[in-house]
Formats: sequence, C-alpha cells, structure tokens
Amino acid sequence: MTRLLPIMFLGLVSALAVDEAKPDSLREGVALFEKAYQSWDAEAFAKAEVVLRHTSASTSTNRAEALYWLGVTEFHHMLCLRTGRTSKADEKAAKKCMDAAIDTFRKLLEVSPTHPEGHALLGTLYGMKIDGNFFRAIRYGPGVQKHQKAALRYGPKNPRVHYLLGVGLFNTADNVRELEEARAVLQQAAELFDRERQQPRQGWEPRWGHGDCLAFLGQVEERLGRRAEAEKAFRRALEVHPGHLLALDGLRRLGVNP
Repeated sequence: MTRLLPIMFLGLVSALAVDEAKPDSLREGVALFEKAYQSWDAEAFAKAEVVLRHTSASTSTNRAEALYWLGVTEFHHMLCLRTGRTSKADEKAAKKCMDAAIDTFRKLLEVSPTHPEGHALLGTLYGMKIDGNFFRAIRYGPGVQKHQKAALRYGPKNPRVHYLLGVGLFNTADNVRELEEARAVLQQAAELFDRERQQPRQGWEPRWGHGDCLAFLGQVEERLGRRAEAEKAFRRALEVHPGHLLALDGLRRLGVNP
C-alpha cells in the first residue's frame, strides 16, 4: 500500500494539472468560434465544437458560460450547413447540429434558468423545428412563445434577444403589417448593438449578431420595396462584418456593387 501512495499522489497531481488547464480551453474554443463565424466555415465550427464540448464537461470552468458558447457554436454550425448545403449529407449534418444545440441550451437553462440568450436561442430553434408544419407547430409552438417571453423578461436590452426575435417575425411575416413589426424589432436590435459596440468587452461576453441583424434588416426593407434603406442596411452589415454573405447577396439582388 505504501508503494502505491507515491503513484496515487502523482496521478492526483497530474489530474489536477489537466483540470487547471481546462479554463484555457474556453478561450481557445471561443477564439475558434469567432474565427469560424467571421469566415463562415463549417469545418472551423466543428473544430470549435470539439474544444467547447470538452470544456463544458470540466468542473473547473463556468459551466453555464461553456454551455452557452458550445450551443452558440452548434447553432451557427447548423446555419452554415443549411445555407450552403448541396447534399443529403449536409442536411443530415445540419439536423444533427440543430438537435445538439437544442440539447445544449436545455442543459444551459437547467444550470442558468434566467439566461436571456439561452431562452432566445432555444425559442429560435423550436421555431425552426416547426418549419411550417401544423403538427410540429402544436408540439413546439408553446415552447417558442415561452422562451421568447422569458428572453425578453431576462434580457430586455440584450441586442441578440431582439435580433433573434426580429428574425423570427421576419421569417413568419405574411403581410406588410407583420413586416413592419419585424422591421421595428430589428431596428431596435441594431440600436442596442451600436451601444454594445461602444462598450469594452468584459471577459468572453458575446459580440456576435450585429452584422446578421443589419443584413436581415436589409432583407425586410427589400421586401417592403425600400431599396435605398435596404442598400444602406446591407452596407452597414458589411462595415460591421466584412464579407457577410447575406449582405453581399442582398446588394447583388439590388443590382449595386458591394
């Protein structure tokens, strides 16, 4: 038994050393996400997921923060696959990412029930699950409303909460009145993003969504027939997020040079 003690002690020290190194993996995972987000690269999102999944299982990190970033990465990985998918393999991979993100945000809300972006993103994912299907609307619709209300309650001035709500309104708009409602929410989100941009970033506070918000605002203006306003929104999106694909596509549809 006495011979085993040194070995057990060394093993304990080694385990502690690994555990102490894990917080750095959050920094690495967020950095990988932000690189993937800027370049809109599915493989880069997948690499970030590997790191963040490992980090979220660590006992020495802020579990809520790690789960948040893992879910955000899975969510954007899914969007990246959906926007560029050309095969059934991509569709299957996107569905896998969607289901993983839903599971991650459910876990996040168990750990942090008042997390505004966790509620906003889970509500968004439930809305995407519906996809115009009546029976899925019965299943997921109440969850959409529940989490949207919670997101606004816990994050009334959070730009990503309003951005995600505005996109949901835009995607389900059937008439001018509903488009105007989506426009108002996205404009409010854009103003909140502008304020956030003026503040120094604390730790790993999220900074994603600004360019996306402006690109969707441009799409709303475009559908309302406001070409000048649409062009302005698309160009602002490119200022915030150079190379943003939705903004570039929007300018091409308007027939103007990026």
